[in-house]
Amino acid sequence: MKTRNITLAAAALLSMAFTACVPDIDLKGHAWTGNANYNEDGERINNEFALVCNSDNSGTLFISETSADDPMGLCLVMPFSYTWDDNNGTATIKYENPEEQKTQTFTMPLSYTKTEGLVAYLDNLKTLLDIPYPNINLTSKNYANPSSLVSTHWVMDFDEEIGEEEEIHYHYELEFVNATGAVLSLTTTEGGEENLEDRWNVNYTYSNGVGHTSIYFFGETIKGGFYLPDATHMIFSDGENRLNLVKKN
Repeated sequence: MKTRNITLAAAALLSMAFTACVPDIDLKGHAWTGNANYNEDGERINNEFALVCNSDNSGTLFISETSADDPMGLCLVMPFSYTWDDNNGTATIKYENPEEQKTQTFTMPLSYTKTEGLVAYLDNLKTLLDIPYPNINLTSKNYANPSSLVSTHWVMDFDEEIGEEEEIHYHYELEFVNATGAVLSLTTTEGGEENLEDRWNVNYTYSNGVGHTSIYFFGETIKGGFYLPDATHMIFSDGENRLNLVKKN
């Protein structure tokens, strides 16, 4: 009887140790999002982070910066690989710097608790992001994962005042032509006159709800990407600007 009790106790301890190492949450299949605000020269700046984990060990980080007087804002898109064990991990982020024509690598520690959610520690990104806070809390959200985007159209419209009684209307439209190519166009309307400002060919890859793009802009190729927070909205970055697109059909 004594030997049996010792064996049972040892088995119970082993089971507890094994259970303690099981993470409370799986990062895969979630868009971990969070917002942070700060003031800069009297202007309120909003940062939005979306850590979209669309596989067991990789994903894409979307970091946006917007303000009240900028309807588009900036958006960086950076693929990453990650490790995750016992509610702690590290994301290894790669940023292709178009100005310096080189790839920069950053590590971002991650931790999860039920009270704080997923916390991303940003100290190593300070050389890339000029932000006054060391970490950000991210919460789990679903994202849409259609099998294909071919033949879908997405639009964004906004107005910009250019005088006391004048404004320009901007209309962006993104059409996915086939499995690797799309067309992005910009049309403006001013004083009742509509003008097609430009059209850009977009090369893209798409997998598990996340896309990566390359667009040839004015002599250089800029890489960006997109994801769908739900079935009718798309966060799209051309590599610099952020477009909040709505599905047209």
